[in-house]
Amino acid sequence: MAEAAQLLNEHCRCVMLDRQALADGLRSAVPEFADQILERRLHLFADLPFFVAADDVLVMDQTIAALDRIFRTLQWQQASGATSQLDGITGGVGPGLMWGMDFHLGPDGPRLIEVNTNAGGAFLNVALAAAQRACCTAIDGVVPDSDQLTRTRDRLVEMFRHEYAVATGGRALGSVAIVDDAPARQPLYPEFLMAAQLLAAAGIRTVIADPAELTVRDGRLWIGDQVIDLIYNRHTDFLLTGTEVAVLRQVWQGGVAVVSPNPFHYQMGADKRNLVRLSDGAGLAAMGIQATDIEILGRTIPPIRLVTPDDAERLWAERRDLFFKPVSGFGSRGAYRGDKLTRGKWDQILADPVGYVAQQQVPPSGRTIELDGAEVELKADVRNYVYDGQVLLRAARLYRGQVTNMRTPGGGFAPVYSAPADGCC
Repeated sequence: MAEAAQLLNEHCRCVMLDRQALADGLRSAVPEFADQILERRLHLFADLPFFVAADDVLVMDQTIAALDRIFRTLQWQQASGATSQLDGITGGVGPGLMWGMDFHLGPDGPRLIEVNTNAGGAFLNVALAAAQRACCTAIDGVVPDSDQLTRTRDRLVEMFRHEYAVATGGRALGSVAIVDDAPARQPLYPEFLMAAQLLAAAGIRTVIADPAELTVRDGRLWIGDQVIDLIYNRHTDFLLTGTEVAVLRQVWQGGVAVVSPNPFHYQMGADKRNLVRLSDGAGLAAMGIQATDIEILGRTIPPIRLVTPDDAERLWAERRDLFFKPVSGFGSRGAYRGDKLTRGKWDQILADPVGYVAQQQVPPSGRTIELDGAEVELKADVRNYVYDGQVLLRAARLYRGQVTNMRTPGGGFAPVYSAPADGCC
């Protein structure tokens, strides 16, 4: 099956994205921003899907399940520093909205490259999935039908309800605030609008706000005259340490409203030092982690270590095979491929007060497209959107360059399909 997926990614040129259907769907969901998405974000959506082998899907699912089991243990929460984030917290904590587990699918199978909280793009990818059209009978069985898409939307809504119920002892969710710094200026602001529309259609009052718009009074959280039950936190101050998010920390610490994701979730999974801990089989065994989970992660997490002054000389010598990432970075900011690293950047990495990790490079998969009459090979990674240990949906990101981006002609988000045995037309 791996060979079938590779052949499809190399040779299948069938355009499955119905751009008119996508435009109609976006205009229905976010009428005031649909044209902006379509005209200014030309490379947000790819025309072609990305194919994966069933065996690779199984390995990704096994890895995600192993991570979920480990993250739930008190031993891991203590070792990662997550429990320290609960000091002084009076409210409850749910599983976390929503995790992103990113993989490169190399010749030796999937490799977990990164774990993220509040992973972006899920709601955009639902709209993308709804605009796909099967190009032949072989593909017809892998393109989701309307019932499957409805179930995905329902699961996204249920995620919010479940998160609130777990954190509050079973109370019903009435209202949500999607919060980010100057949200209307964020690249994924249209996604916020799509999430708000989906939640509102399910009877959950939803607003989009900057942290400065939040007010605490009478023991409740308010935006204007609207009481807020749950904050869907999309801010990238993950530990809520800055003055601009002080109200978010106040709300979270005081149990005024549920904040998710929050510093507990980030410290438990998304801090990149956790990948170092997760790849340490002996350390996991000492925590009492079951051997099968240690074995799974040993196969799927590429070698990774902290960048330290004592190890600097060796890391510089081996840099061409390494990828350097800030331990608290996001969106590929501050990340460098070692073979592109200059001495000046290396000195900055060593001087960084927060720190870096060095991860063994795993070449991403390829997806060949046709662009201006010529064949072009793009890189691809696969993001699994995960809640409470379950994969809600998957999407690929097609790109050129060192890191994922949404500026590559012919690239962008692409639906992920299991490779059909009969191939494609």
